[in-house]
Amino acid sequence: MSSLSQAEQYLVKGEYRLAEQTFTELTHNRPSSKETGYAFMGLGQLALMAKKGDAAVEHLSHACEFLSGEIKPLCLLADAFNMVNAHEDALTVLNYANQVVPESATLRYQLAQQQILMGESEQAKAHLKLAIEQLSQRYLDATDLFSIEALSLFANCLLSFSCLQKVQFDRQQVAPLTCQSANAHFDSQIQTQTYALLELCDKNYRQHSSVDGIKVRLHYALANQFHRQTHYAQALTHYRQANRSQFEQCKVTTSELTAYFDLIKAFAGPDALAIQSDQTFDVTPIFILGLPNSGASRLEQMLCAHPQVDSAGECSYLADDVLTTAYKLTAKHYPRSLSDLSTEQLNHLAEHYLNRLKQFVNPEFDANALSHSNQRFHPEVTHIIDRLPANFQSIGLIYKLFPHAKVINVRREANAVKWAVYQRCFAGNQPYFCSLTEFEHYQHAYNSLMAHWDKTLPGVVFDLDGERLISKAEKQLSTLLCFCQLPEDESVITHSAVQSQGIAGDQGWQHYQKLISGQM
Repeated sequence: MSSLSQAEQYLVKGEYRLAEQTFTELTHNRPSSKETGYAFMGLGQLALMAKKGDAAVEHLSHACEFLSGEIKPLCLLADAFNMVNAHEDALTVLNYANQVVPESATLRYQLAQQQILMGESEQAKAHLKLAIEQLSQRYLDATDLFSIEALSLFANCLLSFSCLQKVQFDRQQVAPLTCQSANAHFDSQIQTQTYALLELCDKNYRQHSSVDGIKVRLHYALANQFHRQTHYAQALTHYRQANRSQFEQCKVTTSELTAYFDLIKAFAGPDALAIQSDQTFDVTPIFILGLPNSGASRLEQMLCAHPQVDSAGECSYLADDVLTTAYKLTAKHYPRSLSDLSTEQLNHLAEHYLNRLKQFVNPEFDANALSHSNQRFHPEVTHIIDRLPANFQSIGLIYKLFPHAKVINVRREANAVKWAVYQRCFAGNQPYFCSLTEFEHYQHAYNSLMAHWDKTLPGVVFDLDGERLISKAEKQLSTLLCFCQLPEDESVITHSAVQSQGIAGDQGWQHYQKLISGQM
């Protein structure tokens, strides 16, 4: 077995240290251009797994030089650019890859996901349509060629396309399809294809471990298609099938999470929150949190129009970095660790967290290089957004790290949130994402915990009405900018007007509420 094959085996087996050592030796020895390129690609994959974006970009750039014309290192390089917030570079790489291999449905799908990330929904729809057509021509007339990977890709394309159409319909109330519509033939075609793929799953792939997840995505795709056609009863049938299938795969219960929330309330009292970081920082974090699908993304986009605001998106640095380090320091898990952290330790944790945010916003930021100078990481940015909804569980920790942080809780009408979640295909199988009853329990636990924070930390959390962010955006944003201690800026108001233009109130949940008569 060659050294390269051995390193790749280490990677597959999860023996990452041995894999890294062998790949590194190959890059130094450079026995051949191809082997060196694959070694750099292996190092890049390891860096991606370790969430070391800068290292991944460096290794995968070298891999692309040695493996000119190969697609995999280009796709991985795009992932690395996204990890360091260089989305335009990722788009450039994927556009180039699609020019090299225009017949690749996999690349079309990845390019579409990149464009969705960057808000280019129409371009994304065009690429998804091409990918669906390519997969149809290649596989549907020869089902014996259908691998589980191709089936999964097809399901992903259909789901993404249907989601984009549903979002457009819900936001703008586009007229339902008619037989005269220019897209009617294609919509009818993909609906037929989705049914055919479900039948194929039951016929040929029943025993495959991935088939349940594929069927879930196909049911969501059909439900979205029927929703857009205002065939709500048929849509509900498929939403139910998708959610029930996901619920069967859940390994935890909402009651377990409720018990965890009760633990937070017990250990995050006034005494535990009395000690905070006393360090002064040049950047103020803004935490946008709450239940999913409440309007946090729209608020983030509006605030980012302000020249002093940038965003790290939905980042998990609090859970992945801060709480992990807190456990190492105190030998206690959150929330028990709250009362054991000293001011010095809180200063260290806060600085580490902020440096991660800064590096995401500005990949060239080097905390070590700036540690002995007065240089700022960015000449204009004074506030960085962390938009992870589940951070509402960590408001006490946020307060201890950053007593002057800006915490915004986005609220929305309870039924609208519940149904928006029920209609969305989440990657993880959490019980409250795929059962209306379980989500109601989750809502109750969330409301209870937020009431605890309001009582324990009065004035720390700004409650924002997600519905009024559309109907009375200017007034809401003016009050919010004051809370964030940001000067009013005309570009924020202009951007909010553009964001809200043509958006109808989403009352689609009422159709489903009537269908089930309150029973689910």
